[in-house]
Amino acid sequence: MADKERLAEYANDIRNNLSEIIDVLQDRKDLTERVQELEKRCHYLNNELFRERTIKNEFQQGIEEQGKRIKELEMGLEQIKEMAGLIDRKYFEVADKALRGKQNA
Repeated sequence: MADKERLAEYANDIRNNLSEIIDVLQDRKDLTERVQELEKRCHYLNNELFRERTIKNEFQQGIEEQGKRIKELEMGLEQIKEMAGLIDRKYFEVADKALRGKQNA
């Protein structure tokens, strides 16, 4: 009888151990699936981050190009102002000569 009891106890221990092993394997499977989900999420977030950085860089380049264009336009405006000043002076000189010519006549 003692042998039967020992065998029954041994079989019960084996069942308990197998049950624990099954639980551990299931937990491992669940964790593996979770890790795969997290890897997919990480990959997605890395792609989004890369996309955001690309957009930011393109935006920054656009701002720099606009800044250069503004400087070019400002330089052009200064040249136009200088030319307008020369034209105004030239008209003033012509008008002055005409007035002096009338006064001398």
